[in-house]
Amino acid sequence: MGEFKALLTGARIAGDPTFIPGADPSKNHAIVTAMVNRRGRDGKDYSEDVTVHFWNKSAGVAANYLCKGKQVNIEGRLNTRTIDTGQVKPNGKKILYRIVEVNAIRVELLGDSLKEMQTAFDNGIVALKNAGTLNPNTQISLNDVLPKKGPMVDFNPALSAQTGKYGHANVWSKDRGSWKPTEAAPVAVTDEVTALKAQIALLEGKKADAAGGVNPF
Repeated sequence: MGEFKALLTGARIAGDPTFIPGADPSKNHAIVTAMVNRRGRDGKDYSEDVTVHFWNKSAGVAANYLCKGKQVNIEGRLNTRTIDTGQVKPNGKKILYRIVEVNAIRVELLGDSLKEMQTAFDNGIVALKNAGTLNPNTQISLNDVLPKKGPMVDFNPALSAQTGKYGHANVWSKDRGSWKPTEAAPVAVTDEVTALKAQIALLEGKKADAAGGVNPF
């Protein structure tokens, strides 16, 4: 039987991944839902949700670097399976639900162009200055606030038991279900303006320390 390959180009991650730790790292498993746009026969654009599975080391990559809204290219193997809903049609036939999935072979992380990011940054700075929440004389560049991609970290069961997370992923296992945080986990700043204000405040604090003879780094 032939193998069907799938190529999801310009897909958007619909939500944070689910990470399922294995008995050993080679059995680690991550699941994400990717939204893919396609052009229908009627000429209209449609969006479809595709479940994507990552295994072994690629499961760690998915947990560390994939999150809601992230744009990616995914290459993988197409797989279909059928689930019995337990319902029966009037003619006596079972009602089956067919699921189409992709087992990822490789993933390419994409992102907004530098021009798009610069435009969004400039608009955010103008909005903050017009609102009076940012000093009009503040000089700051996109490079100052551009997030840097951190190194990939291995799965740490003890840490995930406290936070319920591994990277961006929510952790799930058969014995515990969804891992719930045992301590208050840090709250991620999701509002872009709030995040920008926090970055600016941090940089201005470092500049003030440097002016006073304190090494900010």
